[in-house]
Amino acid sequence: MALQAANKAIDEIDKDVGGKHFAMIHNLKGLTYKQTGKFDLAQEQFIEALAYADDDDNEYLRSVILTNLGIVNRNLMQYREALEYYDRALLSLEIMQDTFGMGLLYQNIAAVYADENKNRKSLGYNFLAKTIISKNNMLSIDYATLLNNIGLNYYGMHQHDSAIWYLNGALKISVGLDDAFGVADTKINIGRVYLKENKPDTAHKIIEEGIAIATGIEANDVAIEGYEALIACEVFAENYKAAFATQTLLTALHD
Repeated sequence: MALQAANKAIDEIDKDVGGKHFAMIHNLKGLTYKQTGKFDLAQEQFIEALAYADDDDNEYLRSVILTNLGIVNRNLMQYREALEYYDRALLSLEIMQDTFGMGLLYQNIAAVYADENKNRKSLGYNFLAKTIISKNNMLSIDYATLLNNIGLNYYGMHQHDSAIWYLNGALKISVGLDDAFGVADTKINIGRVYLKENKPDTAHKIIEEGIAIATGIEANDVAIEGYEALIACEVFAENYKAAFATQTLLTALHD
């Protein structure tokens, strides 16, 4: 439906209204393709949107579209390209003096480095983001997400006490905001850390709590991560029958 509406809008818009409107429509089409996992098609739409934003010399739209190009290239595991797009988006944000936007973008850059298992470099960008975002709202979903990501950096660096500290901070904020998605995701991450700490019973319990919340809000991507973590718990405890049963649930969810 979104694609049909966007295509109709492209056909009906007066060609003399300027590039801004075409940029917005192609960006919308790109987001629609991205949400359905058609990353190559999404990238084509974002590139076309960027051309219109450049023609219009619209710095705000340019920063938004460049960020989306960075995200979709990360989805495609084209990390160098993702970082190049993020750097260009960062320049637009600097021109606009959008400090908060820069803070959010630092998190995106950090995520790319985390994907590449460069957790120390990722952590540096996440702390840059923390410096900015903490000045705006320390009781927000954005801040909780940031603390969660910092916790994952420390988890990747095998510094489990620091990981738990930041993840618990993220969980406290998510609970206070009644953010079920954040609670589910963070609980599963905490469970992973406890498993690495050789506390499989604690890990199992908190991961199951995360899965139950994720399933309740139909956050399938989070539930999938939870089942994968739960399988690791069962294998660690040599509960292979339970691991097989969980794998069956995971396969059904993937399907």
